[in-house]
Amino acid sequence: MFSFLRIRFPPLWSTLSHESRGTSRFRKTGSTQRWPRQWSQSLPPWLTEDLEWRRFGGLQVGLAGRRTLIALKLFAAADQSTRSVHAQDLAALAPSDTELEHAIAWVVTQDASPEFPRLVHEIAEHVRARRNR
Repeated sequence: MFSFLRIRFPPLWSTLSHESRGTSRFRKTGSTQRWPRQWSQSLPPWLTEDLEWRRFGGLQVGLAGRRTLIALKLFAAADQSTRSVHAQDLAALAPSDTELEHAIAWVVTQDASPEFPRLVHEIAEHVRARRNR
């Protein structure tokens, strides 16, 4: 499972704020450090709405929801193969056709190579076949 952390005690990063330019900023004691633009642009646009925040003492952990996990696992599997751990994880999630189609719509925009959409659809078909066994 993917998780995002906020640690609420100095001198560690304590506040995550989103800027209007689509980047994020950590405020650290005495300095500011930005996330690379790729970080904010290569994650599903619905990620912030799909995080479930849990608190463990002074530690906040953002757990990625099902929608995000399906999309990220599909993306990772398309980059490898139907035999990858990512394809196995995606199959174990048993996404519905609607969930897969939503994930496909985002994933195919993440790689400009002409064969990438075919690979994404190949993984989706593999997952559908395993789900229907």
